[in-house]
Amino acid sequence: MAFDWSLVTGTLVGAVIGLTGDWTGRLSARRQTAAAHRQARADAEVDRQIQREEDMRRAVEAREVGALQTILAAMTSSLPGVTRAREHPDDAKAEVTDFVRLTIFESVQVVDEGLRRRLEAAADALDHAVQGHLATFVLGECIYTVRQVLRGSIGARLRGEAVPRIDSEDWPRLMREAAQAQQQWKEANRRQGFDASSPGR
Repeated sequence: MAFDWSLVTGTLVGAVIGLTGDWTGRLSARRQTAAAHRQARADAEVDRQIQREEDMRRAVEAREVGALQTILAAMTSSLPGVTRAREHPDDAKAEVTDFVRLTIFESVQVVDEGLRRRLEAAADALDHAVQGHLATFVLGECIYTVRQVLRGSIGARLRGEAVPRIDSEDWPRLMREAAQAQQQWKEANRRQGFDASSPGR
């Protein structure tokens, strides 16, 4: 009886094909597993980045709220009233100067650009009023105008509302006089050989 080499060959070929298929399947599974792990790591990194950004946003918001609350508290408890500014001008000037410095320091934490500029403008106006540089505003009138504007602006921001437009006839006039005083102050400094951006600081 002749040996059937075709049967042996077919068996060997079948075995090789089977082993190849099994190896290919295992390799494909490994590749899929590795790809799944890479995707999982990428997804986890995206989630961590989103969480970091959210934590940063909350931290910025918290710092802004803290700064506005500090300014509002100082405005309520430390900024002198009209009567005190008139009857005790030296004490009132010192208190206003402290408030100006606090406002400038805390306002850098305010995210809303319009409100931040409003705070800075108020601080500059008070600074000029302390030094008697405003054309018509006396210190008490300046304090009153600033307090009315900032109370509404800060309150709206803390409530999560849009910062309102300023509904005050005195505010535009105060801003014009402060701008004029600022320009005059700069020119006086340039004549003396100095070049600074704001008085008293």
